[in-house]
Amino acid sequence: MYLLTPRRLAGAATLLVSLASAAGAQASTSDSAVTTSVAPVTARPIWGYVRVAGEFGGDRLVQFQYSNGSSSNVDAGRGITLVGGFVTHVLAPDAGSLDAQLGAGIKYQTIQQAGNQDAYWLRVPVDASLAWRSRNGFGAGAGATMHVLNSFHASGDVANGSISFDPAIGPTAFVEYGKAEWQIDLRYTAMQYKAGSGGGTLSASSVGVGLTWQFARERRSQSNSAH
Repeated sequence: MYLLTPRRLAGAATLLVSLASAAGAQASTSDSAVTTSVAPVTARPIWGYVRVAGEFGGDRLVQFQYSNGSSSNVDAGRGITLVGGFVTHVLAPDAGSLDAQLGAGIKYQTIQQAGNQDAYWLRVPVDASLAWRSRNGFGAGAGATMHVLNSFHASGDVANGSISFDPAIGPTAFVEYGKAEWQIDLRYTAMQYKAGSGGGTLSASSVGVGLTWQFARERRSQSNSAH
């Protein structure tokens, strides 16, 4: 027969205290594991933009004279530009943001309508730039643009044929002002075209005024955090 003596009771009590202490330590460790959190890794925001601009300048490529005495000029740096692409923050301190932009589009010019002549001047720009944008709306940036598939086409009684120019790359710089998703800019681009098959070169440098719409843009919080 098993007898319950005072010594055995004391031993059992000591064992129960030890088990309770171990269970409490395990529960505390489990609670810590549950409540401990790791800061989430967030992806860098990326949003889109579309820019339309009118650009002027460069050497005269061709001039058409009309029977009414007017004329239509095709200049190497002239055209309506439409570019779309993506923007992301490189740095975003409280004072503003340093943004990287990459885009591609078309640059196009045509002549006044005539019954016996048609002509157009087409380029495909690929742009890359960095822009500092302050919180008060002013910004400035610089980068490079490459023009590919540069070709002039004419068909009619006065001129008939096409001229292709090699891909060209040049620097660009701009200033801008805007609020929210819209910005207006003044941009300068330095560029030279070289005709294919050993042809001559043309200055295609231009000055342009553009309007940009940034869509699906992340809005930075204006509220202050309590400390």
